[in-house]
This record gives sequence, structure tokens and C-alpha cells, in this order.
Amino acid sequence: MAGTAAPWVLAVLLTAACAWPAAAEKVGLLGGFFPFAYTDELGALTGFDVAVAAEACAAANISCDFVPITNVADRIPSLQNGTVDILAAALVYTPEREALVQYVRPFYYASGTSLRALEANAAGLASRGGWEAIRGQPVCTVDGHYLNDYIQETYKPKLVVLPSEGAVVDALVAARQCVAAFTDSASLVFEQQARSRYNASVVAVPGEAPLDTQPYGLAVRQGEDELATRLAGALVGLLNEGNASVIYQLEQEFILANGGSPAPYLPTLTDALTYLVPQEEEEEAGA
Repeated sequence: MAGTAAPWVLAVLLTAACAWPAAAEKVGLLGGFFPFAYTDELGALTGFDVAVAAEACAAANISCDFVPITNVADRIPSLQNGTVDILAAALVYTPEREALVQYVRPFYYASGTSLRALEANAAGLASRGGWEAIRGQPVCTVDGHYLNDYIQETYKPKLVVLPSEGAVVDALVAARQCVAAFTDSASLVFEQQARSRYNASVVAVPGEAPLDTQPYGLAVRQGEDELATRLAGALVGLLNEGNASVIYQLEQEFILANGGSPAPYLPTLTDALTYLVPQEEEEEAGA
């Protein structure tokens, strides 16, 4: 049975229930980042982050318009310069990023970084040590990825830094410019684009655990405390029903159903929030 709500939980829930100005907030999404934000067969914007943002905006009584952001490196500048008001863009937490934006807590998902390669080359990379096999080799990545510096310093590949995931797939599959590439372990964008554009198979290098798993968070501009609090209350509502939490339904629909793996930290988070936030008690028979 759920316990007594902590004071901070009550505060964010009460704030989220209050009215909000009528002007729509612009939510920035990382467009083309399958399965988090992408265009479906009917031309509609959909995906895990789209659904999380839509649920959060509805629960917070905020009108939201969605704005796709093309490049990873443009996410934080788009928030800072007012192009968008909220980021729901697979934004991995780092202390350096938190110095630039205000993350909304609780975080809603998590990802590490995994090494990908053409299926024909993946086993060979694994046999030569996986990440260790990229030393001195050309490896593709996107500008703005949170582990670019770490991977360069640790494994010393010849990094080929490109503006978008699509450009990485072009370099990896068509141009054969790189022996491997890396991206968020929760992402399936390389696999999806290689298959749909080139009828090629890109896979995770087997036997390699994701590096540096960190949470994904919504973000607002620094100083936007009221907006952050409203969104926090909404996120609690997506995470506070144990195994029945809405976040699991969205994970199943968009990530697991497309071949992705579950986020490792979700059970701990949903269990904690389920305990902290009181649920409605079922009426006893005959009451």
C-alpha cells in the first residue's frame, strides 16, 4: 500500500492542478530520433517522447505545440534562445548541461551509449574487444552527443562528427566512412534508417554493455520554476502506479514493440513514487 505523500510531492501535484496562462508552450522534440520522435506513415509526429510530452502537458493543464529539432547539438540552444519553451528531446542528464538548463525532476527514462555497426562487421568488432577495437579507427557520432569527449579520451578513435543521425547512417552504410558508430542505447534510429533507406542491417555490437547509463529529463529555461514544478507534478502522475504506471505503457508501445530494451532504472523509480504518492483506496465491500 502506498505511504504518506512527501511534502514536495504534494506541492508539485497541487501546482499542476492550478490554471495556466492560455498561450501554448512550445515543446522541442528531437525529430527523426526513432522511436522517440518521428513521423509515421500518415505524416503525423509520434514516438515515446511525443507521447510523454503530450501526457505531461495534459496532466499539467498546459497547452503545448510540438516543434521538431533536427540536430542533437541544437536542442539546448533552441531552449535558451526561446525557439522552444520545454525540451522533451531525449536529453541525457549531465552536470554540464544542468549548468545551462533546468532539468525537471523526476526524470522519466534512461539510456547509456552503445556501439553499432553493420551486421556483417559487428561480430568481428566484438571478437576484437568491442569498444577497445575502435582505437585508431574511424567511428561516426553526432555533434552534441554527451559522450563524445569521453569516448575520444578513453578509446582514442578517429571520430567523424556529423550533424545528424541520418548523416551518420549515410557515412556508416553508404560511404563506408566508419567502421562503427555510437548513439544512445535506447535509440533505434540507426537500425530504422539503415533498413528503410538502404535495406541494410545495423546492430549493436554483441557483448558490449552500454556505457554510462544516465537519465533522460524534460528541461526548461533556468528560472522557469513554476513551469518546472507543474511538469514535475505531471511526471509524477506518469510514474506513480507501480507496474501499471503510464510510462510502462508508453515504453511497451514505442520502444519494446520496436525491438528496444527496457530502461534499467524504471522499476526503482516507479516503486519509490508509488510509495510516496498515496493512491485512492478501494472501497471495502459493504462500506
